[in-house]
Formats: sequence, structure tokens, C-alpha cells
Amino acid sequence: MSARPPHASPDATENRRSRRAGLAIAGFLYLALALFITWPVVTDPSRLVIGGDHTDIWKHLWGWWRTDRAIFHYHELPYAVRDVNHPSHGVLYHIDFLNSLIVIPLSRMFGMILGANLLIWGQLVAGALAMFALARDFVGRQIPAFVSGLIYGFAPYVLTLGLASGVSERMNLAWMPLFFLAVFRLLNRYRLRYFLGAGAAFFLAALGCWKYAMFIYVLMVFSPPIGSSFPSCRCCSAIVDTRSHCAINTENLFCTG
Repeated sequence: MSARPPHASPDATENRRSRRAGLAIAGFLYLALALFITWPVVTDPSRLVIGGDHTDIWKHLWGWWRTDRAIFHYHELPYAVRDVNHPSHGVLYHIDFLNSLIVIPLSRMFGMILGANLLIWGQLVAGALAMFALARDFVGRQIPAFVSGLIYGFAPYVLTLGLASGVSERMNLAWMPLFFLAVFRLLNRYRLRYFLGAGAAFFLAALGCWKYAMFIYVLMVFSPPIGSSFPSCRCCSAIVDTRSHCAINTENLFCTG
């Protein structure tokens, strides 16, 4: 028999189980929807790729292949390009760099086409689940949180620009909700993991799609003054000071000239 720790009440344990079950059920439903809206790719995912015939998906497939080739064939950072502009070559940064790194193990295990499809399905589900977690922290209920994740993860913007048009860097949807989830938890109770989690989410948002990092920047600078709500600690004071500097620099950027 196993004894429950003294500090873990039955209600708290049941609440954690309920939250985990809600997350699992939401993830399953989001995945089912992702497979449905990308039909018929799921019927032959090793040969059919998500996206239209005349879209950006093809250059992203090439970019993912090039990142793998640069790292494992040429043993160099994927900035110098050898496959175009011969014989001078040149510098080419793949805008979808984070997905390039994620797809490497997927493509090596399952092939490029199936790996790409798994990546896109995973990004759809991850974005919706991240918003589900953020909304659930605010409303405290599963069903409104599920609807919030559904609206965010499967919005027309996502289904048209990110999915149908093959602009796959826009599929990095999870990092913005995870950033604000960590920030708002930090507002309630300072924990180092929330502070580090916010920094990691911002870094991954920037690496995945620099526009999403800019969205976070704008929301943090121009939102109502959440800085006054931070707990009294040196790290949190640094966040408030950074917000002030960002606001001043942004004003200078748009008011100069």
C-alpha cells in the first residue's frame, strides 16, 4: 500500500486528475479535428502532404531538407547555402528554422512527407492545447477553455495562411499562450520555473516565427500595467524595468524622423 503525503488532500489530488483528464480529452478532440480538416492526407500520409499545389509548402519542404543536409552532411550551421547560386553560393536563412529542427528526427524516422504531416498536425494540436491551458487558468472550467483552444488553434487565419497556404512558420502557435500562462502564474506566485518558462517560450516564439515574438513584445509593452502586479523580487523587477525600456525605445522608433 502507498500512503498519500500529508500535504496532498484528497480534493487536491482529484483536482489534478480532473485537469489531466481534461487536457487528454481536449488533445484527443483537437487531434481528431486536425485529421478531419486535412482529409484525405490521413489516408496516405506518406505520399500526400498538407497544403495546396501552388503554395509555400514546397519551399518549406526544401528548407527543412536543407537544414538537415547542412547540419549532418556539411557539418555547418544552416546559413551558408551550397545548393543555389553556384559557384558563388551565399547566405540563406530559413525563416521556418524551429520547424526545421523539429522535423529532422521526424523525417529520419518516418520520411520527409510523413514527418512534415506529423509536424503540422502536432503544431495544430499544441497551439489549441496551449490556449486551452491558458483559458482554464482564467475561467477554471474545462468546456469554456476547450472552446477557447478551438477558436485559437483552428481560426480562419491558421487554416488559410498557415495550413492551406503552407506558411508553416505561422503554425508555431503554442508559444504565445505558454508565455502568458507562465507570466500570469508568475503574477500570482513567484516560482523560478515560471520565470524560466516565460523566457523559454519567448525564445521559441522568436525562433519559430519572429512575428509572434513581436506580438508578445507589443502586448507586454502596451498592455495595462501588469508590471505593478509582479511579486517583489529582483528578477520580477527586472521584467518591469525591461518593459519600461521597451516602451521608451518603441516610442523613439515610431516618433523619430
